[in-house]
Amino acid sequence: HDTTRRNSPMDGTSSFSSSTGFIVNDKVVDTPVIVHRSASTTIYRQQNRGIKVLSSNSSSTDRMKLQHEQTISQKLPSSCHKRHVLGITIFHGQNALVFKWANGITLKEWIKKMQLHPQADLKVRLNAALAIISTLRQFHENGVVYNHLTIDNIVLNSSGGNYDATF
Repeated sequence: HDTTRRNSPMDGTSSFSSSTGFIVNDKVVDTPVIVHRSASTTIYRQQNRGIKVLSSNSSSTDRMKLQHEQTISQKLPSSCHKRHVLGITIFHGQNALVFKWANGITLKEWIKKMQLHPQADLKVRLNAALAIISTLRQFHENGVVYNHLTIDNIVLNSSGGNYDATF
């Protein structure tokens, strides 16, 4: 039963237990669940937060990358559809970025759904494309170029026939 005590960007001081999840103010906050895994990144979801862990062999390089992502998140205005970074912590012994969870599905999942429904309205497809373009414009207008934009890291959220895209 591995429990470590550390300062957390989430709610002040917390501890993480591999069997129960985060313990904050003596309350167990559910165990994080893996929602994405690739050769370079694992992303966990825990309630309304995401935890991004890089999978390289260099903790100093990983920390620099995560700090850069945090700096970019802080640079972009709050009105921008971005991952709102809450901080950097240690998760399972590795540097990790904690961010506010963006509701929706990845563009990859959305494309698969659209392929199942080829009769879907062209307006729906255009609204999704416009949301992606709008968020990309927000990034560029604030001097940020997203170097690794893929269908796996664009999240689309539909509301009343309109879409928001979060990177």
